[in-house]
Amino acid sequence: MKKWAVIILFAVMLINVGCSKTEKYSEQQKVAQSFISAVKETNIKDFKKLINIELVVIRNFISGNEERGKDIRFTYQKQDIPLNLEFKVENELPVNLKKMFENIADFRVIKPKDLDKSFFDNNSLIASNDTRTIYNEIKDHVKDLKDNESCLLILNDSEFIFFESLNNGSFAVFNKGNETFNLAAIIDLR
Repeated sequence: MKKWAVIILFAVMLINVGCSKTEKYSEQQKVAQSFISAVKETNIKDFKKLINIELVVIRNFISGNEERGKDIRFTYQKQDIPLNLEFKVENELPVNLKKMFENIADFRVIKPKDLDKSFFDNNSLIASNDTRTIYNEIKDHVKDLKDNESCLLILNDSEFIFFESLNNGSFAVFNKGNETFNLAAIIDLR
């Protein structure tokens, strides 16, 4: 009888350890789910709740050397976010959030042990980090992802990146300000 009690106790301990790991990043998961819901429903009110003051929108064609389109880096104040969540680019297709994140359903949470990276300084995207460098660094830390697997990548205690898949090149970058995680940047890499 003692043997079964020990086995049951051990099983309960394993379940609790597994749950605490998942719960550790529950705030980030909740924010990511809110983001996906707002984008899929084109709910501008809920989308704006995710932004603190401003949103940086970046499109880089990391292959093609500007032959495929214009690289952009715009900053939008919260009140200037387009109602349809499509950010216009003169003479080109807009940065369309609904299309960028249309295939996300489930996602993995990954916190690499050797990653404590920050892409922010005073809530602004660091200009010295070009998007190719950011992409390559992310790619190095999620090597075991399947081609079209979505991921929430924990950078540190106050930042995470949410993406549909590395193949897709659609990233949402969040940082913690005022005790909550806020959407800081949308990065469209094609």
